[in-house]
Amino acid sequence: METQFFLNFLAVALAVGANICLFFFLRGLNQVLETRRIEKKRREHRLDTRFLIRARDQQKCTLCAGTYGTRFDKILVYDENGDPWVGLLCPEVIETLRKGQYEKLGYIIPFRGMGEKIAGKPVYIYGTVVEVYPTFLRSGVNLADWKKWVSIEKHFCEEVTNGWNYQQGLRSLP
Repeated sequence: METQFFLNFLAVALAVGANICLFFFLRGLNQVLETRRIEKKRREHRLDTRFLIRARDQQKCTLCAGTYGTRFDKILVYDENGDPWVGLLCPEVIETLRKGQYEKLGYIIPFRGMGEKIAGKPVYIYGTVVEVYPTFLRSGVNLADWKKWVSIEKHFCEEVTNGWNYQQGLRSLP
């Protein structure tokens, strides 16, 4: 009788152990497959950089690929290759984040100017006053980047004038 009880107990213990092992194996497999599915989706929906500018003072981070951080209407995005980009939360940027299933993380957003952690004086460029700008931009240096930044700001202001609300756009992201 004791031998039968022991054999039954051993059979139940092995079955429970096997089920637990199977559960964790399938869970890990599911996470791997989900990660690969998201990476494939990011490759299919490359980051739209028309309204973003390459952050020259941020390091490439392959571990950060497919992530972003925001502060008010400003954004830092690491694209599918881990390259950093900064910009403003235009509808096109929100849409590309949604399609690529980017993940939000708490990055320090590299901007300077009024209301930012890093002080900066207003810059007059192409007849426009720029009060807040990425930290890597310096007055009189790299005019192509300044020109792109001014065009990003103008586009963002046009979208806001047309009723765009970046906060609602952020809430629409998963």
